[in-house]
Amino acid sequence: MITDSMDFFNHVPSNYLLGDREDNEAYCMAYPGNEYIVYFPAEGSVFLDAQPGIYEMRWLQIHKSKWIEPFVIELPSDISAPDNDHWVVILKKM
Repeated sequence: MITDSMDFFNHVPSNYLLGDREDNEAYCMAYPGNEYIVYFPAEGSVFLDAQPGIYEMRWLQIHKSKWIEPFVIELPSDISAPDNDHWVVILKKM
């Protein structure tokens, strides 16, 4: 579901963009300036130091294979997992 929603092969590992990150709290891949993906294996919150702009934000709850309705966010910003499940968020520049 994730790879169908993004251009996965243009992304590079980018954990350096995650501020206030504890060990194993979140992982990031980025196509800098275009798209960012952050995986939360459990509840957590990080600062995503992305290129400034307006982004569409879409959350995928992995265990249920369920997307949450997308919304708009301005980056850079703090990003928090919705709960203590496994989550992936895709942020695409608008």
